[in-house]
Amino acid sequence: AVVSTQSTGEPQGDAKFVEGSCMDLEDPSVGKVLRFPPQSELSTSNYVKFTADFGADSLDSLSICFWYFKAFSDTSRYVFSYAVSGDDNAIIVGEQSGKLGLWIRRTKYLSDAALEQQTWYHICTTWGSD
Repeated sequence: AVVSTQSTGEPQGDAKFVEGSCMDLEDPSVGKVLRFPPQSELSTSNYVKFTADFGADSLDSLSICFWYFKAFSDTSRYVFSYAVSGDDNAIIVGEQSGKLGLWIRRTKYLSDAALEQQTWYHICTTWGSD
């Protein structure tokens, strides 16, 4: 995942920011890359937590874009989770059964897009409460 240098989030567990970019291979000094430990060291304690002040108690829409490199052959991985009071996973983006998916309040929306191993993906999604 590529994280803006404007970010105030801090990596947790063994996750860490490293210099580089998966978007511009000609200029790797642009941006930061969030790197997680190898699959052999999987843990739910490796994440980045962002606490943002949106000026409201809850969001009525959300758009996210990120780069994702599928390095492992597992078919279920969740790369983004938006939490609200009382629900740690109100919105989730990830994959299940090797397909790109979006979960909104536990309702699953799987795409037809199969995620192949050793491939970069640029993923964008938008949600609105209307």
